Amino acid sequence: MTTTVYDLMIQDAPLDEKERKLVKEVAKELTEKIQELLVIDWRKKQRTKARVKNMIEEVLDSLPESYDDELWPKKCSEVFMHIFEKYPGQGHSVYTH
Repeated sequence: MTTTVYDLMIQDAPLDEKERKLVKEVAKELTEKIQELLVIDWRKKQRTKARVKNMIEEVLDSLPESYDDELWPKKCSEVFMHIFEKYPGQGHSVYTH
């Protein structure tokens, strides 16, 4: 998950090498924190979906300044949609089947 989230976050972002390292750390932190929220059927519960979205926004808030007011919400949305589509919950993903 970390690599895919990282790839999503750096796409279309004007980053230098130092910023890329920071983004990699943010992607790793998000991946670790989000696991506990991805319970069985998390996508069916509005409250749990909101918690996942909030967690993504909270963690991505530490992205570099290169993520401006236009790029940051776009990345939050892309990461949420990726997790929503690929991770049904309880440790399962489309990559582990």
